[in-house]
Amino acid sequence: IRVYVHLDSLRALLPPRVTVVGFADSGFYLDVPMFTPLKRFVTAPDGQNATALLSARCLRENPRAPERCLVAEASAAYLRTPLFGFQSRYDVDQRTCEMPPSCALSAPCVEAYGTNATRAMRRWLGASTVAHGAFMDGCSRHCDGGLRSVDPLRMQVDSVTPLRAFAVWRASLGRASEEGVASARRVWFQPGSYPCGACCGGAEVVEA
Repeated sequence: IRVYVHLDSLRALLPPRVTVVGFADSGFYLDVPMFTPLKRFVTAPDGQNATALLSARCLRENPRAPERCLVAEASAAYLRTPLFGFQSRYDVDQRTCEMPPSCALSAPCVEAYGTNATRAMRRWLGASTVAHGAFMDGCSRHCDGGLRSVDPLRMQVDSVTPLRAFAVWRASLGRASEEGVASARRVWFQPGSYPCGACCGGAEVVEA
């Protein structure tokens, strides 16, 4: 979450000549009623009032719900620093806090959530004038949690691993700034329906 929310503020602390990009391993949470209101204590004046590192524009445009600026689906639209998202559409943690238990136990319901997450990621990437990138997989994971005796970075899309995709995206940034954000491949979406054991690149998945 912090990479999506704080990357621009961290970038501002460094000299302009320094190149900064972000790599977010998980954290693309959706702006849903079950989750977003829980963040109010972070932004509330009588709570933590932790708004200094949030997007000023996001806060201005969400005066009645500044907590939205702590949720990636809403806050990512304001990012000006290039970011690469490595995200599962069936994220284990998101299945515990963004859907009721009955949904988390239902494969069709989790699949529907994954479809919504994919659409949200595509909307963000398609609408942004910044050349963000993403590798979105169907592995049941949060970061590398839930995977045993295997590196989740082994999974592939078109024979490209997440870190290789990140490298290709990073190398394309110079061209994107000169030719436009569509000048090179920036996104990799792994096919597969939930539950997708094959999506984890041979990983043994430990369900929460």
